[in-house]
This record gives sequence, structure tokens and C-alpha cells, in this order.
Amino acid sequence: MAENERDLSLLISRLEDFAAKVTAGLAGLDRTGMRQIIRSVVRRVEIDDADIEIIFRVPPLEGPARPKSPSK
Repeated sequence: MAENERDLSLLISRLEDFAAKVTAGLAGLDRTGMRQIIRSVVRRVEIDDADIEIIFRVPPLEGPARPKSPSK
């Protein structure tokens, strides 16, 4: 049991380090870098008269698709 807790603690620490590196990297991106990130996670954007819907490449964890985004 103590070994599992140690492994979990190590994993959490590594994830926190990774998150900090990602945050620092995102803060330093230029517009081209930001566009590349957006293109890698967004499959398409659908626009009609009243709504804008962003379709991501990775579905949300909660299951079925979310309601459409409010129009802007």
C-alpha cells in the first residue's frame, strides 16, 4: 500500500511539472504558434445564422456532445 501511495505521489509530481512546462510554453507562443495549437485541437467550426459551434478533435470526457456555443 505504501508503494502505491509513493508511485501515485511521484506521478502527481511529474504531472504538475509537465503542466508547469506547458503553461510556460503557451505563454511564450507567438501568433503562428497559437494558430498551430488551435489547428491541432479543433476539427472544424460550424457557423449558421444564430449559432457558432466548435468541433474538437478529442471529445469531452462527460460523454455526449455539448450544447452549441452561444453566438457572438
